[in-house]
Amino acid sequence: MPRRLSDHGPRALDTAAQTPAVEARRPQVVERTSTSPRVRGDGYATEEVRAARPEKTGAITDLLADGPFEFRMEQGPNSNLFLQSSRVASHVVVSSEPVARAIASFPAGNSGVAVFAGAGRSENQGLKLTAGALREGQAPAGSQAISFELIASKQGFVLDQVVLDSLRSVREITEGNGSALELLQEQRERVAAPRIEQQADQTVLTLQRQNLDGKTFELTLHFPAGTRVEVREGAVHVAGSGKGPLEMRLDAQVPYPPMNPLPLSEMLSPQAVRRLEQLDPRDPKTTQLRDALRALQFLSFREAHGPDGTAVPYSELLAGSWRFQTYFGRDTMLTAMMLEPMLTPEGLEIALGSVLDRINAQGQVAHEEDIGPFAERQQLLEGDVAAAREQKPVFDYKMIDGEMMLPLLLERYAKLASPERLREVLGKPTPSGGTRLEALRKNVDFLVEQAGKYDGSPKSLLRILDGEHVGDWRDSNAGLGGGVYPGSVNVDLVPNALGAAARVLSQLGEQAPAGLEAALKRWSSANGHFEVRLSPEELRARLKTFLELPSNAGQRERLLGLPLGKDAQGSEVVVERFLSGATPVALQEGYSFTALALDERGAAVPVPNSDGALRMFLGDPPMAELEKMLPVLELPYPLGLMTPAGLLTANPALAHDTVVTLPANDGTEQRHPLTRWLDRAGYHGSVVWVWPQQMMQLGLIRQIERLAGEPSAAPVVKRMRVVLDALRGASERAGELAGAELYTFDDEGRATALTQAMGSETEANAAQLWSTVGPAVELAYQQMCEKLLYR
Repeated sequence: MPRRLSDHGPRALDTAAQTPAVEARRPQVVERTSTSPRVRGDGYATEEVRAARPEKTGAITDLLADGPFEFRMEQGPNSNLFLQSSRVASHVVVSSEPVARAIASFPAGNSGVAVFAGAGRSENQGLKLTAGALREGQAPAGSQAISFELIASKQGFVLDQVVLDSLRSVREITEGNGSALELLQEQRERVAAPRIEQQADQTVLTLQRQNLDGKTFELTLHFPAGTRVEVREGAVHVAGSGKGPLEMRLDAQVPYPPMNPLPLSEMLSPQAVRRLEQLDPRDPKTTQLRDALRALQFLSFREAHGPDGTAVPYSELLAGSWRFQTYFGRDTMLTAMMLEPMLTPEGLEIALGSVLDRINAQGQVAHEEDIGPFAERQQLLEGDVAAAREQKPVFDYKMIDGEMMLPLLLERYAKLASPERLREVLGKPTPSGGTRLEALRKNVDFLVEQAGKYDGSPKSLLRILDGEHVGDWRDSNAGLGGGVYPGSVNVDLVPNALGAAARVLSQLGEQAPAGLEAALKRWSSANGHFEVRLSPEELRARLKTFLELPSNAGQRERLLGLPLGKDAQGSEVVVERFLSGATPVALQEGYSFTALALDERGAAVPVPNSDGALRMFLGDPPMAELEKMLPVLELPYPLGLMTPAGLLTANPALAHDTVVTLPANDGTEQRHPLTRWLDRAGYHGSVVWVWPQQMMQLGLIRQIERLAGEPSAAPVVKRMRVVLDALRGASERAGELAGAELYTFDDEGRATALTQAMGSETEANAAQLWSTVGPAVELAYQQMCEKLLYR
């Protein structure tokens, strides 16, 4: 029998009505016990047992070894090849949909070398590219290079775009106007003429361009002897002399010294390593955790140094790859908070220090940085040639959520570090002058100043900056559904950040800014502005309209059969019966949820969303608040957020009549209903972002442990356990996608990669920093089970 939340509640999403049930596995590290415990119906043991730990299995031993490492991931149409050593770090992406391409991305300088073969050319019709193994290339001092085999399915094709530049320019092709950012005049003058050499055993094409400092990007393509290669009007025309696939080799070199990897052995605490080493190597879940650790390793670095020994302003923890190989403050802090129980002090300090060192004079946390060729371009546009030649970093402060996260991260570090170590870390100087402690004071002052503007009215809440469509983690133009007062910031972050700031300052012996306590008291009721309540009749009308959309034709039958719970007479109510008038007990009083945002008028954007993960993870909501939060996690999409693929980031099904005008991917202003902006191809739409799904699991574990000993909380704890099991099952079913930036689902509800080939405005990163927290979630789950077993 499928498990239920209660006799009258909606059914969990791991039922046969959605997809074959996947039971959440018991932790593999607790396999043998001295006695067999009796277990109650709710899954709790009735007697104490002593668990005997299995011997070390060596599940991650190879990942802890020093030296170079490489791995490969297949996600949708993309083949992803990773290589990291003391001499080079690179992520190569090769794919053929929607365009044939090969991208060699390098964290150093956030730089890239890429070739594209547009499908619009007749010569490229049917062209497929596949990649061989990735290996280190030869590079002069101060540079790094990689080399890999590339196989074209045709002997003749045209590479109509070749890029030797910033990854931001490569991204412009994949998600912008179809062409790389134009080089400025000073940069164009440093592009060398193509060099084609016919050698005895091969034909070699070499393309080069220099930065303003004279250091060189280089792309070399090695073709079989007899291949004709011409460069005309910026395109490379290739005509092989044989039959069948054309094999070639691509060498890519960028003018930046290698970065210094931060090994996992120094990043993970001994306690975490011991537990991870006891995992079952044969368990598919272990494969997912290994993939997460490999991605974390690839994205983690110490400060880099150039060939002359001077420090180079590169990132420490990279946000993701291939598209975001640079510092993102929010990503760093969220990841560090979720990973904190398994990090060493050094690992946590690198994350914390990278944020503190980028705080500006106003106390704002940097969201992103421009480095390498993109910084060069920005400085040239501003007329500062000297700064451009040095490629000085340019920081972006347009987001409003980073300031809230710093006190939350610092409080976690302060609980682990000794008072002396805390003072030492905060006493370090920042690159812009002053100490990190002074930067922290500015940050708290700014936070309190912003929060102090709230007077109880919706329009005094924290608003994204004028002229922007983004301001929190949902940083695509449509991410907030046209809203300007983000729910994640105003409901979840501000109250928790104010409380954390007060506690950290007290521990440091610092005086809290005037107004902090008053602001904290006022913000305790701010979530009331975001509450949306719909009657059963309103639900039926909105749901019926949504299901009739042509885009839902392929999944309509499946959605109509989803169970919503039993009615007062004990009969099962599925979506189809609900639309015909039957009402499950769980929906007799209607349906309420926290809005995605408020719009310019202060009205709620009626989109259920996953930001409750922040509430679960950061705070201790009262029982009544938890009961209000659970339905959105329990109800299946298109009412709630649950799908067989996992927890959706947003569900626009109930907002069919909300129409907004936003910039589209091509830069034009377009007017569409939210059901289109936030659909299954929307970057922050009806898709599964991995980090909120992982944070929700950590939050549920936190709340279950907090309330498990209270008899009155037993029904809520039981419901949370079922939701947690459903999320764990979805994560397991996602396979390799469990470590991606995000993924979507097909008509059958199965997880599938989000790519531009399916019409998305962009593609998901194969490796994403805040998606590497799966091991922390698994260890937290194991520890929860052990605590409840002994309780």
